Amino acid sequence: MRPDRRISLIKRSVAASCGYAPVSGRPPRKFCGDSPASEWYRRNLYIYSLAQKTMTPQDRKAFVLVGSGHAAMMKEFIEAGQQFRLKA
Repeated sequence: MRPDRRISLIKRSVAASCGYAPVSGRPPRKFCGDSPASEWYRRNLYIYSLAQKTMTPQDRKAFVLVGSGHAAMMKEFIEAGQQFRLKA
């Protein structure tokens, strides 16, 4: 995936989260866009952690089938970590 396309996907995901009316006027819960955004991020971490748990040192390759939004986040996690190497 081209870097500009990945950034575009991340920006669209953030924009979609912000489209949930990020501020509501009822205290104490003033933000209503935080739950969908945190759930989306949690799902990405869950997918990544499953890959970590199922891979063994003897495994040379893995195939993870996800949508483009999740793929962009998986790429970020892989680049930040030391366990995997991403091959285009």
